[in-house]
Amino acid sequence: MSKTLYLVRHAHTESHSMAKPDFERELDNQGLQEAEKIGEKLKRLKVNPQVILASPAFRTTKTAKLIANKLDINPAAIIYPEGLYHADPGTYLEYLADLDAENQPPVSVMIVGHNPTVSDAAGMFANREMDMPTGTCIKITFNTDSWAEVKPANATTEWFEQPNKGWLWS
Repeated sequence: MSKTLYLVRHAHTESHSMAKPDFERELDNQGLQEAEKIGEKLKRLKVNPQVILASPAFRTTKTAKLIANKLDINPAAIIYPEGLYHADPGTYLEYLADLDAENQPPVSVMIVGHNPTVSDAAGMFANREMDMPTGTCIKITFNTDSWAEVKPANATTEWFEQPNKGWLWS
């Protein structure tokens, strides 16, 4: 059996402002459209993560909820670990490894996060430099039965999808 990971960068946000903390930045109109479009594309691709891990920041929370809605995923499947807000790729690996402790560990997981971490994690698994624009998703499969064993050596990048374009490569 294998594991599947979908890495998603949150959709486009309002500009930085001294009046509002970064954590509270919302999706702007472009971001709302991006999240809807990527959700629709992922539905056509039959994406069905059993668990969604999302940073608790406003913009990632909204992106995760919009995607989950398009994929007909129960909002209860979305988990918001505080550590994903200022995460690095190693933090992603730790959260994934923790999923093995569940009674029935998920086979498919989505992480909705921020740059530079999403791009760094995608690049680590794809073994190439990656730039994940807002609203993009990359699908990575791992030849392992355990989330704790997820690593670049057993990773295969299946596709990289943007909301306003087709597959960038597969």
